[in-house]
Amino acid sequence: MTGTRTLSDHAANATRSDFAVVVVGAGVAGLVTAATLGHYGISTLLVEQRTEPSVLPRATVISTRSMELLRTWGLQDEVLAGGVEADVWLWECETLADAAHGRVHPVGYPNRDQAMVVSPCAPGTVPQDWLEAVLRRHLSSLPSVRFELGTQLVGLDNAADRVPATFRDATGTLFGVDAQYLVAADGAHSPVRRRLGIEMLKREGAHGGVQVVFRAPLRELLGDVRYALYSVTTPAAPGLFLPAGPDDRWVYGPTAPPGHHEQAKPT
Repeated sequence: MTGTRTLSDHAANATRSDFAVVVVGAGVAGLVTAATLGHYGISTLLVEQRTEPSVLPRATVISTRSMELLRTWGLQDEVLAGGVEADVWLWECETLADAAHGRVHPVGYPNRDQAMVVSPCAPGTVPQDWLEAVLRRHLSSLPSVRFELGTQLVGLDNAADRVPATFRDATGTLFGVDAQYLVAADGAHSPVRRRLGIEMLKREGAHGGVQVVFRAPLRELLGDVRYALYSVTTPAAPGLFLPAGPDDRWVYGPTAPPGHHEQAKPT
């Protein structure tokens, strides 16, 4: 990865107080946190246990305020180049083939016309893997940020005035950092949260889901109906379609819980 240095060099030459902030996890939250700190010149270590970036679209919407932040960093055009032009509203229809007879629902974001009244930016319909790639490249231009892949948190002490932490790098070498702050941006299964004894609250009735990433000429099928979410309500296979890139890349997720097979009612 361009701009990424090895921790073995860092471990040999750095003191434990090299970084004011350590950010654990290089998803969007961690990348944006590290970039924000970097723009203020704050010494920051960003660590990610994966060695390769995700190739899944995951989230596909960027809010108005987030787009404004990306614009201040000069990244708006590069980010939008990996998405599609669409209003971040939900279009409900029985099938995509009959999308012209559907109806639209707001989902908490302004449409492009509404956004123009209050902001130079509109919400973006951009897959998360593209956004992460843009942010990773941007970090390499920030001299106060160090980004290390294949690095895992193995020890943590939540002291009163500092956060001593131990990490294992991609070579298996252990090293310590005595930072002022540690940001846990390591996802729903956060090892940092577990080490601190913070429980994850589960919503009653919530169930896991399946997402399918595929390419198909659905834009041609949808015509001028351009939205960030398409809810298909046909009883045979209700689900949600999300555009996830400019080359007819899509995500599909069934809306029925796993194992739920409701029989069609006789007419």
